[in-house]
Amino acid sequence: MSERNREPTVRCLLQKVSQLSSRTPEQLVQDAATALAHAAGGSCHIDWHETTASPAFIPAGSVPIPVKWADRQQATVHWLPPAPALARPADINSLKNIISRQAQALLNHLLLQATAVLREALVPGSTLQEAIAATLTAAMEVLEVHAGIVLLRTAAGLEELVSKGCPNELAPLRKHAKNSPEHIRQGTVLMPEQHLLRVSLMLSTPARCVLLLQMPTAAGAAGTAEAILQELAKVTAPEFMYRYRELIYQELLELNQMTGEIPTEELYDIVLRKAVDLIPGANSGSLLTRSTPDSDFTCRSLHGFGAEPTKGKTAREAAVRAWYGTDCNGWRHGQPRILQNTNKPGPHAAGTHEGFRKADVFQQVMSSLCLPVLLDGDVMAVLNLDNTVTEDAFSTDSKHAILLFGAPLASLLHRQHAQDALHQAARTDQLTGLLNRRALQEALERETSRAARGGTGPTVLFMDMQDFKEINDGHGHAAGDELLIRIARKLQQSLRQHDLPGRYGGDEFVAVLPETTLTEAEHVARRIKRNINNITTNDRQLGVSIGAASHDEDSNDPAELLQIADARMYADKLASATANDVPRTAKLIREPWQT
Repeated sequence: MSERNREPTVRCLLQKVSQLSSRTPEQLVQDAATALAHAAGGSCHIDWHETTASPAFIPAGSVPIPVKWADRQQATVHWLPPAPALARPADINSLKNIISRQAQALLNHLLLQATAVLREALVPGSTLQEAIAATLTAAMEVLEVHAGIVLLRTAAGLEELVSKGCPNELAPLRKHAKNSPEHIRQGTVLMPEQHLLRVSLMLSTPARCVLLLQMPTAAGAAGTAEAILQELAKVTAPEFMYRYRELIYQELLELNQMTGEIPTEELYDIVLRKAVDLIPGANSGSLLTRSTPDSDFTCRSLHGFGAEPTKGKTAREAAVRAWYGTDCNGWRHGQPRILQNTNKPGPHAAGTHEGFRKADVFQQVMSSLCLPVLLDGDVMAVLNLDNTVTEDAFSTDSKHAILLFGAPLASLLHRQHAQDALHQAARTDQLTGLLNRRALQEALERETSRAARGGTGPTVLFMDMQDFKEINDGHGHAAGDELLIRIARKLQQSLRQHDLPGRYGGDEFVAVLPETTLTEAEHVARRIKRNINNITTNDRQLGVSIGAASHDEDSNDPAELLQIADARMYADKLASATANDVPRTAKLIREPWQT
C-alpha cells in the first residue's frame, strides 16, 4: 500500500471497527482481525490469553495489538503488515483502544442481559434450594453450555446440591469436584485445560457455594464467561443470603414455639444442634450459660465431641474471655470472632486450661467461631461453634449467620430464665428460701434412682425444732417467722455444698445428703445440733431433734426413708425429754437412728 493511501485506510479501519456488529467481545476480536487484514493487508493471528499453554507460532515482524476487557488483557492480535512502515505506533495504540472499548461495551451489554435473565429466574418467595437451581439454569442459558452443577462445601465435605445435563457431560465436573476438593475452596477460577469454569455464588472466602460449568467451546469465550459468572455471583450472593436468613429465622421461630414445652437442658441441646447444622463451617460446638452476671459459666450442651466429657463443667469468666480473645469491646457488644489455628499458642490459650476447654477432646478443634450472647447488657451465654477438620472453615458468611442466633437466643434465655424462676418458686419455701416438701421428695427420688445405678446412696436427716411452738405462741407469728429464717441460715451453714436442705412443714426440716453413709451423716447432724443450739431468742435457747435414715442400710424406697428418719427423730426427741440433765449438744445418740 502506498504511503499516500495509508492514513485514509487506517481512518477507515478505525471507523469500521467501531461499527462492527459483533455480539460478543471474542467475536469482535476475530472480526477486527479480519477487517485489519482485509483493509491494510498482511495477515493476523490471535493469541487468546485464557490458556496457560505457549502461544502458537507467531511470524517474525508481526505487530502485537493487545485487547483488554473485564479489567484484564484477554487477547492479542498479531498483525504482520505487508510493509513495516504501515504499523505506526500511534495507529496501533488507536486500534488497541478502540477494540478494547468496544469489547468492554459488548461485555457490559451481555452482563445486563445475563443479570436480567437471572433476576427473572429468581422468583420472589422461592426457597434457597429453588433459587440455586434457577441460578444454574440461568447461567447455562446465558453461556449456552449444556452441563453444570452447584456444590456446597460443608464441614463434612462437598455436597452436590443440584445438577443439570446428561451423565456424560456431568462426569468431568463431578470428577473435578471429587479429585480437587481443596481447589474448590478458591472460588472463581478459569480452568481452560479441563474446559471448566468455577465461580463462588456466595462471595465467601473460602468458597462455600460453588457453580461448576462446562467452558464455552468458542475460542476466547472463557474470559467473557468468567466475567458473566462473576457478575451473576454479585446478584446471587444477597439473594442467597436473604433466603438463608429466612431459613434460619424459620428454624428459630419453630424453636421459640417449643419453649415452655420442653426442659431447659433439652432446649440447650436443640439450640446447639441447630446452630451446628445451619452455620457454615461448623461440625461441632458447645453452649455455655450462667444465671447471673457475676456467676461462672456452665457448659450446658456439647455436640460433635463424642462422650461429652465436659458437659456440666464450669469455667470462670476470665477463662471464657481468654478463649474468646483480646477484643474486649467485641465481647461487651456481642460480636462474633473467628479463631484459627486453635491448637497453637496465643492469647486464647488460657481458655484451654480451665473448665470446658480443658479436656483433651478439644485438641481436635482446628478453627472456632465464638458468639457472646447479651441479655440486659451482660454476656449471659456463649455459643462456640468449632471445626475439627480445617483451619479456615469459617468466613464472613459464618459470622453473619451466627449473629442471627444472638437476639433469638437471648430471648429464649430470658424466657427460659423466667420459666425457671417460676419453676424454682414452685419448688421453694417462700419464707426460708429452702426447698419445699415437693422439691425435697423429688430430690430424694432422684438420688435413690442414681444410687440404684451404682455407688453410695443418700442419707436423709429429719429435724424438728424444740421449744419452737412456745416461742411462736408467746411472741407471735412474726417472731416465729424470723426464727425460722435464722434456723434456715444455720442449717445451710452446717451442710456441705452439695447437700439439699428444705423445710418440710411448720418447724420441721429435712436435708437430703447425696452419696453419704450413715456414719458420715452423724457428723453432719452433730454440726447441725451445735449450730442450732447457738440460736437464742427472747432469752430462750433453741434445740433440735434429728433422725437419720440411710439408703444403703435402711431402705431404697424414698417414702420409707422419710418415715424411718421421722421415727428416729421422735426417738431423739424422746431421749432429749427424758435426759434434761444432759447438755443439748450431747443429746445426739446414734442408737435410736439404727433401731
